[in-house]
Amino acid sequence: MFSDYASALDYAFRSMAQGKSPICMRVMSDGSQIAKKLARDCVKYAMITQIRSVAYGNMVTLHPSYVDDTLLLAVHRGDLPESSLSVAQRNALRKIQGVVQDIVRRHSGQYEQALAMHDYIVQTCAYDSEMKVWNQESVTVDLINTHRSVCDGYTRLYHLMLSLAGIDNKIVLGRGSDNVTHSWNLVCLDGTWTHVDCTYDDPVPDAPGRVLRNYFGMSDAMIARNHTWARADYPRASSSSMYYPTTRGLRFKTMEEFLRYGASYAAAGHKTITAYVQELDSSHVDAKSRLEKAQAHMRMNLVKILQNDSATPGIIHCHFR
Repeated sequence: MFSDYASALDYAFRSMAQGKSPICMRVMSDGSQIAKKLARDCVKYAMITQIRSVAYGNMVTLHPSYVDDTLLLAVHRGDLPESSLSVAQRNALRKIQGVVQDIVRRHSGQYEQALAMHDYIVQTCAYDSEMKVWNQESVTVDLINTHRSVCDGYTRLYHLMLSLAGIDNKIVLGRGSDNVTHSWNLVCLDGTWTHVDCTYDDPVPDAPGRVLRNYFGMSDAMIARNHTWARADYPRASSSSMYYPTTRGLRFKTMEEFLRYGASYAAAGHKTITAYVQELDSSHVDAKSRLEKAQAHMRMNLVKILQNDSATPGIIHCHFR
């Protein structure tokens, strides 16, 4: 019997992580009110698509409908037998277990492993703008098999891969650009919580082989430029020390310095580049205008297309001629 709501909610969460259904518990107070509150809060936990609650006196029973990544993880941990999965789910789990094992073998440290998993998803998946392949309860398996999905698929596949590698992470439910419903991941790397949005790092339309890392390792303040979420429901990501473009990527002080490097980079046969340019790290600087002046000054005509995002000032993505 649970004497307080927090204990009942914790039990429900732990039971859902094991893929249990139904989930039964006895509570001290009115079961009908507790049941309604549990149903509301459990959906926020993002492991289920919906939940039906039944109360009889102080007895509460929850009947959750699970998203497939929850079931795959429960089988991986041994909480559910493999026979509880469909053939498609078993094959998808084995495939992604192999991918994660290979990444962990080739990359040391949580940061490099999480980055490699991010890159795998961006490289192998395409955003399904027409939502032709999307079913919430099978979204992870569908993405593994078809390589197409919306943000929910990207987020859940990344959640699954990180969890298989033992990296703590949470699915964030909120809104992205233009106030559209969106999801992404909060990842704990070496004790530091940080935001990763695989969907926003995948070009639309799809550009095979092209990987952006502009939304890897963002702090709350950085991703809040075009994302909103109920911050009180999630761990704080107060540090920008994990942000890939400024800590691990290409860094330049001026546009001229970037162009000198870009010329040799393009001469080596590369067609695109993503970099951080310090002088552009301001909302008052027009990156395209600054590029035109720098190219004119250096008598160059190197960059064909320059793309930048107001949410990540200082970061530019260039296509060379």
